[in-house]
Amino acid sequence: MKIYQLQLKCFKLDEMKKFYTEDLEMELISDAETYFAVRAGTTKLIFELDNHSPYYHVCFRTNSEYYDKMYVKLAERKLLLPDEDGHYSMFWQGKQAYFHDPDGNILEMLERPFHWGENRPKSSWYDVGEIGLPVPSVKDMQNLLFSKVSDNQKRKVKPLLFMEINRGFL
Repeated sequence: MKIYQLQLKCFKLDEMKKFYTEDLEMELISDAETYFAVRAGTTKLIFELDNHSPYYHVCFRTNSEYYDKMYVKLAERKLLLPDEDGHYSMFWQGKQAYFHDPDGNILEMLERPFHWGENRPKSSWYDVGEIGLPVPSVKDMQNLLFSKVSDNQKRKVKPLLFMEINRGFL
């Protein structure tokens, strides 16, 4: 799946704009009183001011060189989140690291090859590779959603993907 545009709600519009444009070095492409938009490679991210916003998990894909540059920058600012063993960088089919933005969203930086044709960004972020909603209990959310979602085609695959460690996201 290719995510071309993603619109998210946020609490702290000015802090979020500064974080995404300065700390994450994303290009500011729109700026208004109640929203702003940045470019993360081939994905346009729109942040809209709201009093009540959910928390998100957003994964940004990039190349090895940009990953290393951003990892150092985020580590210097003490923004990286450790895993259960206290490690700040993990490896699963490529390097990955997690951190929070000013609204408390869980962000992921993932080193991956680029697979989307000729429009590969020369450096920086490739795109948003995944979006999720963090929840306190994945099992409770799974039960709630499965009670509300029906599969009229009776497929053997489940229509929703749930990931869990102790807390997780769908």
